[in-house]
Amino acid sequence: MMFKNDLKVALRIFYKNSIYLFINIFGLGIGIACCMLIMMWVQDEFRYDKFNKQLDDIFCVIQYFQEQPNSKYSSLPAPILPHLKNKFADSQNASRFRVSNRRLFSYQDKHAFEDNGGFADPELFDIIHLALS
Repeated sequence: MMFKNDLKVALRIFYKNSIYLFINIFGLGIGIACCMLIMMWVQDEFRYDKFNKQLDDIFCVIQYFQEQPNSKYSSLPAPILPHLKNKFADSQNASRFRVSNRRLFSYQDKHAFEDNGGFADPELFDIIHLALS
């Protein structure tokens, strides 16, 4: 009996303040959705590159230089790879990687354009172990 009265009072209050009720429920839903998206993003950032067994032994060498005021890109000269292999004798593998824009590939009489490709030394797959299943 008491529960029935409490339910009636609550429904009257909700009816009188329906705009505030909607704002509160909508705000709670938006807040929960934002928290879930942030948690998923943080979890993805912590798992980045964790598939590689030897993650702690891999290093990336990048040189940044700027030619125009708002244009930055990274590049290393090609002969630096043999130099680094000789200088650091304990390094097992080394590889260069270059991202490329639109390139034309040809084989006999067949031609194909590839967008957003890349070039790498064959040792790249000795460094990065991909789990292909």
